[in-house]
Amino acid sequence: SNSTFDKHSESNFYGILANLLIHQTYYHQLNLKNAITDKAYDLANKTMSSIVNNMWDETAKAFRYRANSAWNPFVVPGGTRYHLDVNALGIITLLEFWVGSGMESDFLEKAVNLYNSLDDHLWNLTGDDLYSNIAESNWFLFDSSTNLNSNALMLEACIRLFQLTGNITYYNRAIELFDSFEKNLYDSVNKAYDFSISDSSKNFNTNLKLYDAYLKTSETYSSTILRANYNLTATVPDLVFNQDIMNLTSVYAFENTEYYYNL
Repeated sequence: SNSTFDKHSESNFYGILANLLIHQTYYHQLNLKNAITDKAYDLANKTMSSIVNNMWDETAKAFRYRANSAWNPFVVPGGTRYHLDVNALGIITLLEFWVGSGMESDFLEKAVNLYNSLDDHLWNLTGDDLYSNIAESNWFLFDSSTNLNSNALMLEACIRLFQLTGNITYYNRAIELFDSFEKNLYDSVNKAYDFSISDSSKNFNTNLKLYDAYLKTSETYSSTILRANYNLTATVPDLVFNQDIMNLTSVYAFENTEYYYNL
């Protein structure tokens, strides 16, 4: 809860991620399993259960924005809306919890369904290859703006989905977001990114969030391998191309290692 006693999905997602990080750091990096690791995972698990049970809309396949102190989102103004930044963070949190829980399939399924919902209802509605900001509970747009902060989180969510599933659809979407950032939001004079399509002001924290997403994207890109070969016959073709048809086969591979901590 925050100071108003409302419960925000975003704050609780960060709480889950923080506890998972504590658990993973002690468990894997320090090779320690003690009361701290157990407590951190227990808190992450309890918070995730509360969020899923109270804020997940099974029909819309998305997380609601906020609730009152009794976990009722329907009595709080704007509580049932779907915010892009909250749900992008929700994808990341579901995926990290999937890893931390030892691959309980329900969390991965929810992350994929959530991505599909955002893609179906918020993607490229303004023609600039970005996600719109906020929708009502019926997916009608409440705020059609396309801002850097929310879309940077969505870029990170796409990359994490690709890392854990190997599905190139998510990789391609991340590249589309990157291209749009560079084309529509980058200010080459001031060497920084605009706050949104309609607001050219610069926000330091938002730019930092994008740089963090770019670093993770770069790490993924460096782990992706593209192999291509061509063949016409069973024999090695001449160096001078003199055929009507050449078959080109390209295969991508992605190398990634994940540690499942709660085993």
